[in-house]
Amino acid sequence: MVTDDLFQFGLCLRHRSTGWPSGGSDGGRACAPTLRQLRRHEGPITAGLVRICENSVMVAVEAGELGPRCPPNARVNGRPSAAVWRLLDLLGAGGAEFAYHGDFEWGGIGIANAVRARVGWVPWRYDSASCQAVAASAPLPGRVEETPWAWQLSAAMVRQGVGAEEELVIADLLGDLAAGRRP
Repeated sequence: MVTDDLFQFGLCLRHRSTGWPSGGSDGGRACAPTLRQLRRHEGPITAGLVRICENSVMVAVEAGELGPRCPPNARVNGRPSAAVWRLLDLLGAGGAEFAYHGDFEWGGIGIANAVRARVGWVPWRYDSASCQAVAASAPLPGRVEETPWAWQLSAAMVRQGVGAEEELVIADLLGDLAAGRRP
């Protein structure tokens, strides 16, 4: 079976550290290493705490607002591709800790559960209080998903009956990044 390893990307924002794929170690620039580059990458990627978000627009906003001051982060871009899994595996092999934020809707919770099962993470503004503070924006169709990192979250989402996309809390997430707040 042939895979298209040139058009699968692992989207991330580089920081000043070692081992980042797709170029030098200058911070604050978005990079999108291909699956081919990530498969050929030798050794782990060291990064400390890596923030993971679901949506790729977050990288553009973070790079534009924070530039080199932005801590390392990665995006799963919906359901993680093989390139995203490889990037997260390389980061995990380098000892990275992960903090996660995603959409407050059942598909987003399913993605969060898959990432958590693969690399583990702590929630980053991804709990019931954070969900209730967001002005919900869309119907909440689909199957209820469990939220083992914050058992009250799924119950709060059921009570609200509407979901919210990650982009609605971008100001809060940027504030955390700019202030260096840990989840």
